[in-house]
Amino acid sequence: MIFRSNKYSHCLAIQRCHNLAPVAPVCVGGPCAWQRSQQSCAKNDSGNDRITGMSSFKRRGRVGILAALLISRSMSEPIAVAGPPPIKLRAIAPRPREYFGSALAIHHGAIGVGAWAADAQGQLSGAAFAYDSITWCATPLIDAQTGAGDFFGYSLAALPDVLIVGAPGRDSTGALDVGAAVEFRRDPAGWQPVATLLPPAERQVPGLQFGWAMTAGLSFLGRREYTIISTAGSTVFVFERDAGTVNWNAPLTIEPPPDASADFGRTIAAEHDLIAIVDNQESTELPGRVYLYERGTDIWLPAGTLYPATSAPNDNFGTAVAIQNGTVFASSVGPASDFAGAVSVFDRDEIGVWRESQTLTAFDARVLDYFGDSIGAGDDALLIGAHGDDDHGEGSGAAYLYVRQRESWQFEIKLVPEDGMPDAYFGLVSGVHGRRGLIAAPQDGESGYYAGAVYVYDLPTFSRGDCNCDGLINSFDIDPFVYMLTQQSPLESCELFHADVNRDGAVNVFDIDAFVHCVLQSGCQ
Repeated sequence: MIFRSNKYSHCLAIQRCHNLAPVAPVCVGGPCAWQRSQQSCAKNDSGNDRITGMSSFKRRGRVGILAALLISRSMSEPIAVAGPPPIKLRAIAPRPREYFGSALAIHHGAIGVGAWAADAQGQLSGAAFAYDSITWCATPLIDAQTGAGDFFGYSLAALPDVLIVGAPGRDSTGALDVGAAVEFRRDPAGWQPVATLLPPAERQVPGLQFGWAMTAGLSFLGRREYTIISTAGSTVFVFERDAGTVNWNAPLTIEPPPDASADFGRTIAAEHDLIAIVDNQESTELPGRVYLYERGTDIWLPAGTLYPATSAPNDNFGTAVAIQNGTVFASSVGPASDFAGAVSVFDRDEIGVWRESQTLTAFDARVLDYFGDSIGAGDDALLIGAHGDDDHGEGSGAAYLYVRQRESWQFEIKLVPEDGMPDAYFGLVSGVHGRRGLIAAPQDGESGYYAGAVYVYDLPTFSRGDCNCDGLINSFDIDPFVYMLTQQSPLESCELFHADVNRDGAVNVFDIDAFVHCVLQSGCQ
């Protein structure tokens, strides 16, 4: 892995690990493990600090819990800043032209990877895999109904212990390419198919391609789960259910606006009760747009339309889209920029109007880099893929990590795999959850021509709760948090910024509960 940065230290220097070849997970016998490169930087493998003595403080409120954490502080071993090299995931039995990594989904310990062109259950039937985030062993997601031409794994979505796999090429009774989505749930026996999501019978027309794009999430208070599934240029379907239940309600629908093109629904993103649906107008060569919708009473209502300040024909605005903490990210990767690419950041102002607050471009931007072809947004980390980057040959690809500092996003490092190769398209798909980043190279050729691979990074992010800015959230953050809790200084340093755990603009007693949660969970996600 190559770290490239225009600023390596804003609190602590990040140790650079050069020439770290990615390492592959290995399953031995039955238990699984993964091997690290001998060149890996030192790191304590225990992962979490020991939190002891909690029971005697449980009834003492916030101060008692902080006291228990302070006791554990003295029992913990120091952990180095730098992490291990990336892990490289491949299909269980990789074959050429499978495009493994063409779809990704991640939610806590559930990681899904799609390979839409695999011939697992017939020609172009597609395939999908679930990876355990501790052992890194793969489980194939098998649905008995999958057949040739289904493109199973073309899209993916994740919920707690749930992966949903799109198959836009699946036929329905008497109708070709209607599409479907299959829900898999993890239980003690593994991953099992439990439901098939379909559009209503009256909407099952040939060429609908239900499952073209997909996302999933939780409502603001976590009381409702939803899965949002788009079709090829027409209706978007929103399936909902109460959290903890199994059965999905009849889907709500979002119809294309009158001025939408056949590209409506090409990409979608959601967070809580906000949905972003892309119409990048690629087929019409008009300026692209992103439509926003908010949840009403049994209906999703229009909430605005986003354009970049540089909106122009052929900009392909909306090539990728993501939402995190109420911020919308959308990229423009089209002929208007000679495919160099840019990412626009949108936030709501104090009266609720969406405004473009920042535009991100690569520091080494070149034409045909496709910067913004993918966007993975985390709590305070942003991964932007540029599959056309040529550091390891034409189309080898790269990804750029940005970190939120106060009210803006700052470039941190450029990620290029040490074993990169031409036409691998590293960065074509990316995702972030917590401090873990996934970057796909769906045309990686190590296991065969265009077989594909996915790289898993422990991102050196600086997120809320990381009060000593060492890239980790653990008991070593307690002392600086308590110190800053007693200060009345403006949020000018990264330590103070990340001590504002609840993001209300001040470090005060209202941050204590959120901080304790972050430390106990080793992260704020």
